[in-house]
Amino acid sequence: MPSCPLCDTRVEAANHIESYVSPFNNEEYKLYHCSNCDLQWWEPLRSVSPEFYEQELEVKEGYILLHEGIDRKIGKNHEVFFKYIPLKTGRLLDIGCGDGLFLEEAKRRGYEVWGIDIDRNSIRVCQEKRGLRNTFVMAPQDFAEFCQKEGLKFDIITFFEVLEHQDKIIEFMEAAKSILKLGGWIAGSVPNRNGRQVKIVGKYTIIDFPPEHPLRFSSVALSNLLYKVGFHNHHIIPLYLSIYEDAYYLTLRLLRLFGDNIKNTRKICYRLFGSESLRDILKAPAKARIYNTIKYVKNSLLMPIVLVFRVIYRESHVLYFQGELLQKN
Repeated sequence: MPSCPLCDTRVEAANHIESYVSPFNNEEYKLYHCSNCDLQWWEPLRSVSPEFYEQELEVKEGYILLHEGIDRKIGKNHEVFFKYIPLKTGRLLDIGCGDGLFLEEAKRRGYEVWGIDIDRNSIRVCQEKRGLRNTFVMAPQDFAEFCQKEGLKFDIITFFEVLEHQDKIIEFMEAAKSILKLGGWIAGSVPNRNGRQVKIVGKYTIIDFPPEHPLRFSSVALSNLLYKVGFHNHHIIPLYLSIYEDAYYLTLRLLRLFGDNIKNTRKICYRLFGSESLRDILKAPAKARIYNTIKYVKNSLLMPIVLVFRVIYRESHVLYFQGELLQKN
């Protein structure tokens, strides 16, 4: 009988609300909902190996850009952090730091920055391209043990788009809390499972599904998690992504009409550029310019439909959160 990874409430195995077969491993997953804390999770519940991210999910542009350190602009979740976090200086740890773009900006603003990620390709970009020395290929629990041995504590710990990847969410949060100073802050963001992007994309795409995302959060589930691990003084802020993000989600929905997203993306890349590898396309300046031009034209053509979706569906894409550690358990 499955039990909720947040509050241990048991659910009948037959009472799953959705099933899904991943195109990445052909494994069937079942989605469960906890009526007690409002968390949703997929069974079998397990996090993926680091190699899953290092292979770039074959066609996900975001991971390819991450591994090349191409992005130059921080996300809206990062902008909100700098706007609302009370501590404007101190030692900051970013768990799941990716290519270090956020850490680079935090360092520029005066924070002492540290970062960990299980993806060695991302850490390579942190160190070689952004010059971030205190970045490590390490799991959060292993890093927490290291910090405890070294007596290392942090004023702020962040994890943007990380919680939905965890299979042991309480253990993850307790590890982070163990190396946070009293009076320190956590901050981060998660996809909103009730968000506009979910309505636009529909079911059975590669967005917010296992094995990459074993957990799904609502604002209620997120609040219950923060309260359970001791962040009673917390705030949750809904974030809306750009209209171009909605155009991307609509593209996924349209591709799905003609079959598998991954296979269709490969076919399009091959017909336009003579290669199924999106990485090869994005690394070649001339092809990348053509690719981005096509994407711009495509998004422009989809704008009327996107605007209709934005009027109908008003839920935020992302939930930003922050909380202060007022006392140790």
